[in-house]
Amino acid sequence: MPSIITFGAASSYGFGANLNVSKTILGWLKSLGISGGLLGGYNIKKDLSGNIYICGTSYPSILLVKFTETGNLSWSVTLSSASDYSECDMELDSSGNIYIISGGDASGNNAALLAKYNSTGSLVFQKILGGTSSTINTKGKKICIDSNNNLYIINEYLVSGHIQMQAVKYNSSGLVQWQIYVPASTTADSTSAGISCPVIAAPTVITIGSVADDILVQGYNYSNGQVQWQFKVAKGSSYQIATAIKCDSSGNAYLCYYEGSSGSASIIVVKINSTGTVQWQTKLSTTYGCYVKKLDIDSSGNIYLVGEVKQISINGKSDGLIIKYNSSGVIQYQRIFVAVEDCIFFGIKVDAVKNLMYVTGWITLNSSFKVSFLELPLDGSLTGSYVFNGVTCTYAASSLTVSTPTVTKTATGFSISNTALPEGTGNLTSSSVTLTQNTTYLP
Repeated sequence: MPSIITFGAASSYGFGANLNVSKTILGWLKSLGISGGLLGGYNIKKDLSGNIYICGTSYPSILLVKFTETGNLSWSVTLSSASDYSECDMELDSSGNIYIISGGDASGNNAALLAKYNSTGSLVFQKILGGTSSTINTKGKKICIDSNNNLYIINEYLVSGHIQMQAVKYNSSGLVQWQIYVPASTTADSTSAGISCPVIAAPTVITIGSVADDILVQGYNYSNGQVQWQFKVAKGSSYQIATAIKCDSSGNAYLCYYEGSSGSASIIVVKINSTGTVQWQTKLSTTYGCYVKKLDIDSSGNIYLVGEVKQISINGKSDGLIIKYNSSGVIQYQRIFVAVEDCIFFGIKVDAVKNLMYVTGWITLNSSFKVSFLELPLDGSLTGSYVFNGVTCTYAASSLTVSTPTVTKTATGFSISNTALPEGTGNLTSSSVTLTQNTTYLP
């Protein structure tokens, strides 16, 4: 659905004074920056009133930004200390409150952070979990929320010198309801990649991670954190890294990971039902590698992925990637966003009612790292070249190779252990920050 934008005088927040000039807008390209700063977006959400939120980094701080539905910047804040809290994830509750998880340094040791902001940008609380000694390091990775505003977080938890996966349930006041960890390996690190809550009667929270290059998927009971089922996807001859998961309204889950060898990587997407049975799987490949970062699902069951495509080598230039599948796993379109320098998409939010998607990530423009914020049509249209921040960028069709992978699902019996990491109150500083915004309207 197009927007009617009124243009005005330029300011640090985009357009200010009303000049009574209106234009129908089908989308936009925005960048957010600070002079000399290192900025990037990690996730993007939209509340019931149409406001759009981006969480990201203004290194080494957490960055949180609110926009109106028409793209006007409402407020922006950072949450910071002397330590690195730059990597983060975000969820919204039904009242428009924002929950951010991250991990940084507490008294010299890593602690998982949960922070709550209200819709006006005021910090409500900040909680930490762990971080009491060099052997109890905990880093918040991903977050989801259920229909009762309970929060489920997957952390990385250092045990006996190796990183393991930890899951924690909080209520909306930030009080821990349960915390468990998966002692998946005593000889190799595990990584936590995603957690998702299906809005259905079946009380299952589904997590995805990586254990010694295998993919580990587990379904937990909402109320007590006990595992209902679990399985691994064996790596074969290549390594595998889990990156994202999303549940639909029927309890199906879409697992995203990449597998690689010899300096490249391919995207794997697998659909499972609420009991963990595989429904379909598909693979995307290209010469120098492609990676998925996040996904979202519309009300018709279409799946939208964002990530990056390498264009030179595994350490070379990246272009932003958007892929749309239907509910059967058939690609509807694939798009890349090409800048002169790097572009990586980390977050996507779909609005099927307005036929729009909102995408955020990192973009390098004129050697400056910025938050990218795109509003684009869901149908993949408006491809073409655009002058963005003084640089010509191209939104175009891509031609990644589609195939059907071999997904070897094996039973696993990892035991689940209760943890009792100490809870505490964070002491990070929340401050308003002024961002420079540049906007190109489409078409």
